[in-house]
Amino acid sequence: FTITVTSNVVNDGKISFVMDSEDALKQFKHNYVPDASGANAGDYDDYTDFWEYSDEYKGVMRINDKSSDPANDIVSLLLPGQKFTNYEMTVVYQNTNANSGWIGFVGLHSKADKRFMDSGFGAFVQSEGFPTIWGQGIGIHENKNIIYDSSLIHILKVKVYNGIIELYLDDMNTPLLSFEIGSAATNAGGEIGVFCSGAGYVIKSISYAYLNVDGTIDSYFPVTELTVNGVPTTAKVGDTATLEMSVNEDATRKTIVMESSDSNI
Repeated sequence: FTITVTSNVVNDGKISFVMDSEDALKQFKHNYVPDASGANAGDYDDYTDFWEYSDEYKGVMRINDKSSDPANDIVSLLLPGQKFTNYEMTVVYQNTNANSGWIGFVGLHSKADKRFMDSGFGAFVQSEGFPTIWGQGIGIHENKNIIYDSSLIHILKVKVYNGIIELYLDDMNTPLLSFEIGSAATNAGGEIGVFCSGAGYVIKSISYAYLNVDGTIDSYFPVTELTVNGVPTTAKVGDTATLEMSVNEDATRKTIVMESSDSNI
């Protein structure tokens, strides 16, 4: 048999996704919320109605804006199967048409049919260039003192730790906006991801990291070694073989998922 090992890119303890093809979208859970009503909202499998790869801009592009209200038509790429408390997330993006949409992060996401401002929070940049934090029970907070050119490539980062939300744009050392949501809210955890409302945004890369309660990075260590023992040299129909598999001891996650390309095995 053949062993295939897949892994995300890990730099400085952070897990990164380079959005260099449409296939890169398969690594995420997809969610769509058209408006506050919750009608026709939820998780979905077919992302081609909302995303396509742009060879011109070298990234995945949000398509099919279905609302004139930037607070609606929210499409999210969520990290699957995890809830986060203290973390940071970064996206490299470009707005190709200066439309009326928003781009940024959704956090504490727990209800598939709700917008981030109705359940959880959003930390994002409006099309006018205003950094914004808006969430359930915390209201709208904007920084209108700095307006960024929406047509350029930008790096956007959010840090959530010890009940605090910080939003960074281009300068990764000084937050443009900070709001204390309270540790009770953040410690409850939730899904995290990147969202767009409005077409024309191109996402070039996404990364995330686990943080300690003081905001420092709790470095992620990838699987670098895989050992398989107990492999039979011969087998016949009906035989059972138990494989012993292990990874390097410092790996942050040691869970191994085994799949077979043969439906009979």
